Amino acid sequence: MGDKYRAETWKDYIGQRKLKDRLSIEIEAAKSHDEKLPHIFLHGPPGCGKTTIANIISDEIELPLLSYVMPIKPIVLRQILFQEHCLVFLDEIHRLSNKQQEEFLTILEDGYYQADNGLRIENDTLTFIGATTEQDKVIKPLIDRFEVRPKFEEYSDRQMARILMAMAKRVGYPIEPDVAEALGRATGGTPRNAKAIVNMARNLDTDDVGLILQKCALTPDGFDEYHIEYLQVLQKSGTLAGLELLASHLQLSKSSILDLERLLVKRGAIQHTKAGRQMTSEGYKILKEHGK
Repeated sequence: MGDKYRAETWKDYIGQRKLKDRLSIEIEAAKSHDEKLPHIFLHGPPGCGKTTIANIISDEIELPLLSYVMPIKPIVLRQILFQEHCLVFLDEIHRLSNKQQEEFLTILEDGYYQADNGLRIENDTLTFIGATTEQDKVIKPLIDRFEVRPKFEEYSDRQMARILMAMAKRVGYPIEPDVAEALGRATGGTPRNAKAIVNMARNLDTDDVGLILQKCALTPDGFDEYHIEYLQVLQKSGTLAGLELLASHLQLSKSSILDLERLLVKRGAIQHTKAGRQMTSEGYKILKEHGK
């Protein structure tokens, strides 16, 4: 059974107009020319809808979708390559080692896999969809093998309100526009947060914005406890710190820090300077309102 919160068509998938247009063109061209769909690379922040897009592509091109979270064992890769005329979704592709990523170069470009024991599997009927939140950990030759690399755009608060209302409608728990507007801002531009918020509202059977956000551990501006802790570390560092220091104090990966900073920059809480990350007056205000 699929995720009932997910959009199932391009029409239902709110936002990302340029990305949808590009993928629609590729899908229609492949169908009209009776050709294989080119390999697709999706790079975006956690929870932005990459898996949903893979499922819509599968429905549009009318081919089965095989989904895997990386890394996978060699025997699983061989099993994949014995399938024909499928889409293969490789989620978190950055988690493959460089050697494993290199193994995909000939698979994507030439349609064959050469194992260390000499086994050669040829299959040029598969389209691979690679997805990652950490593009910097994917080797450039592999990225280059994906012919289609559409860019994700940031969601606006208004788009998030529409996404939230659409999700609520799908699960039979309609949310009024004024409530959706407040909750939409609290998603911080992340559809995954919208799902959690709708689920909480339905579980509590309430449209009380304050209560819903309290139970989801989110502020009205979309900050979670990690955002607040980030600002606290920055304050203790004299309001100026580098990426290494922040990652060390918060015990998070650099990519996770960068993801936190996306919303902090958007809300004007921090700014990037040559000397490092600097807290703004808005950051102080957020700490005063929500810090412990």
